[in-house]
Amino acid sequence: MEDREGNVGVARVLFKRALQIDSQNVPTWMSWAAMEERIGNAVRADELRNLCLQQVGIHLDNYYHLYEPACLSLEMHLHDLTTKKSFR
Repeated sequence: MEDREGNVGVARVLFKRALQIDSQNVPTWMSWAAMEERIGNAVRADELRNLCLQQVGIHLDNYYHLYEPACLSLEMHLHDLTTKKSFR
């Protein structure tokens, strides 16, 4: 809202404060990146998206033991589909 009123500096401060509270909040990261892109800061928007991925990645690494079996199963299934397809 602040950026739409022309208060980009205030918007940046609010985004930073929100991310200090919850650094894994993807909508906040993406909203900030969108604002930067709207005002012509494409490089900064890309930086923010990368930072978001880093933060979320750190968070997901803490739960790797929960999703590893599903990833391995999916990988095996995709390998089987690829193998079967190549023999047709």
